[in-house]
Amino acid sequence: MIPENNTTDIEIVTLSDKTQKLYYKTDDIKGYIDKREAVQQAIVKMLNTNRYHYIIYSWDYGLELEDLIGKNMSYVIPEIKRRIIEAIEQDDRVERIYDFKFEKINKESILVTFIVDTIFGKLEIAKEVSL
Repeated sequence: MIPENNTTDIEIVTLSDKTQKLYYKTDDIKGYIDKREAVQQAIVKMLNTNRYHYIIYSWDYGLELEDLIGKNMSYVIPEIKRRIIEAIEQDDRVERIYDFKFEKINKESILVTFIVDTIFGKLEIAKEVSL
């Protein structure tokens, strides 16, 4: 959630050497996330960041999908699964990634859903991949 007024302050609080939580402060809103929600936020951010595109991130961070555009689905689907697992496993709070489901949305998009077991509990993640 991004507040819509111009008086927003952002505070980043370090929880451990790899975990931070981000919250927005406004006159009427103060939202915090930690533990399970922080892991979910980290996974979503990781999956929505193009790997190798930003020098502020290590080369282990993010998801690389651009080279899959236009490729055969029999190649793309297992490759997406492998790359998602590789990206998410970088987080020490993740224990297991499984139960992948692929649903074709249209000619150019696939909805990928899967389960992530973390040290804080189970997360159901969905990611739309445009090809």
